[in-house]
Amino acid sequence: MGPLEAVDYGLIDGVIGGDTIIPLEPVPERVKPKYNYEELYKDPQKFLTPDVPDDEIY
Repeated sequence: MGPLEAVDYGLIDGVIGGDTIIPLEPVPERVKPKYNYEELYKDPQKFLTPDVPDDEIY
């Protein structure tokens, strides 16, 4: 954040105290992939046309 943005948000002139700012959550170094890409390359049709049971379709 630059100095002008800090003034806009009230950080430099003391309107907002530094202790009232909520810190961001820590982010892991590496995000784990949702899909196993090796399995995806073996059978792409399984990924493109998933098997969804009838009771899960709204």
